[in-house]
Amino acid sequence: MRNKGLFRKLLFIFSVNLLAVLAVFMLSASYYMKKNNTDIFAGNLADGLAVTAPYVSELYSEGKVRLVNGMSGNKIPSGFRLTVINPDGTVAADSETDPSSMENHLGRPEVRGAMEKGYGRAVRRSSTVGADLLYVAEPLYDGNGKLLAVIRMAAPVREISLFSASFIHKILFPVLIMFLLSFISVYIFSRRMSGRISELNGAFGRLAGGDFGARTHIRSGDELEGLSDNFNAMADRMGEMFRVMKTEHAGLDRIVKAVSDIILVTDAKGVVILSNRPGYEGKYCWEIFGRDIFDKSAGKSLPSELRTGGRYYSCSVSSVPDTENSVAVLHDITDIRNLETIKDDFISNMSHELKTPLSSIKAYLELISEEEDEEIRKEYLSVIERNNDRLSRIVNDIMLLSAVEWKKRVEPEDFDMDEVFTEVKRMLAQKAAGKGLALEFSGSGINVSADRFYIGQALINLVDNAIRYTEKGSVKVSARKAGKGFSLSVADTGIGISAADLPRIFERFFVADKSRSRKTGGTGLGLSIVKHIAEAHGGAVSVSSVLGKGSVFTVTVP
Repeated sequence: MRNKGLFRKLLFIFSVNLLAVLAVFMLSASYYMKKNNTDIFAGNLADGLAVTAPYVSELYSEGKVRLVNGMSGNKIPSGFRLTVINPDGTVAADSETDPSSMENHLGRPEVRGAMEKGYGRAVRRSSTVGADLLYVAEPLYDGNGKLLAVIRMAAPVREISLFSASFIHKILFPVLIMFLLSFISVYIFSRRMSGRISELNGAFGRLAGGDFGARTHIRSGDELEGLSDNFNAMADRMGEMFRVMKTEHAGLDRIVKAVSDIILVTDAKGVVILSNRPGYEGKYCWEIFGRDIFDKSAGKSLPSELRTGGRYYSCSVSSVPDTENSVAVLHDITDIRNLETIKDDFISNMSHELKTPLSSIKAYLELISEEEDEEIRKEYLSVIERNNDRLSRIVNDIMLLSAVEWKKRVEPEDFDMDEVFTEVKRMLAQKAAGKGLALEFSGSGINVSADRFYIGQALINLVDNAIRYTEKGSVKVSARKAGKGFSLSVADTGIGISAADLPRIFERFFVADKSRSRKTGGTGLGLSIVKHIAEAHGGAVSVSSVLGKGSVFTVTVP
């Protein structure tokens, strides 16, 4: 609609201008044609006066001036009227009217002009004949230069108008042809102009809508072509800038989303307007965290740490300059808090685990000092020895766990898994046989690359646990290739692990059956050691268990 409106406006403006020019042309042509014809007729009248003046002068010399009334033939040109006026303004003779009936002509402009300047001319309406006439008057002198009369020649203006109208009619058709051609040119020009502007308008619209491929192809050789070229250059530049901004924004967005911290931008009402977490935008802070993260009344951030959804966060809030917005960064410190809890539990559990055998050793040492019976003393010494062994195992396991945790990388070497199997079998075969358990190994001939000592320790802990919690049946150890790595599995037919205890069995000092652990000498650190050894190799440990039927522990090393 706007394009058609522009075309109509251009066509209307140009057409009005064209009509105005043609109207001015026609009026000017008519005016100047009439003026030119008037001059021609005035010249003809002057020529008529020149022809008639000798004859009138001759009549005056003969005293027959009134005979002019009936003059005709060659004396007066056809269609012209001759009037002789005395110096006092009275009409001496007239070719068409009785002079006695005519009023004094001294005030006529053409008569006064002839008397004063030697030539008079006027176009006015004649009261005598009741028509518009062109008058030309000249003075008539005698031989001594005395003014005899003023002779005046007149012709109807209608003749001049008819002559001019005839000319106008003759040029009207060419003028109409010129107008038509001009209108067609105006139409074509307006159409092309509006089309080019429409093309530019459409290109600007597409560019505003995000289409940076919008281009114009105007080749008019004028300012519009320059505007078209400038638009194309601008579109190229904007497209390049947008691609760079999009790339940078995408990179920044990836970086922000990769940040583990929660980043929030809130407005003055506490509504999240930007976040690196999906689903947060458009919500109030209290909807997400159960409380505002910014105390607007005090203008200060809340305590630097908050807890929500079972997670701990350290929170820092700062305002955005020149706006009412705020930026909040929430750093997840749950692992740190859990580590502190684990540390506290570890210290508590270790204290408890060490206190029990130490107290027992102290008590039995006091009893030995008071006991004289040698057999009883030997029994007390046996108890002290068992508690001492338990202390040694706890200390050794703690040292091994600490070494695995703090050692930043393992020291892999190529070895045959049969070698580790042989060592484990030699160490634990007697313990298994003492409980009547079958200790089986499968997967011979597998060559692996790992830290041999740590893999051996992990396998010893798994097999030792399996034997400890299995009363009858078997303990089966297997190894197999898994891609470029390998996996170890230890399956037993023991008491199994309850579903409630499964998530915690790899925690330090956690034992599902504490009475059995103390009875069998377990420290509660074995599975934690296995877990850290697997993770040190970039792998993991998993367990599946059915209560009362046994468990299967699997260590996978990539």
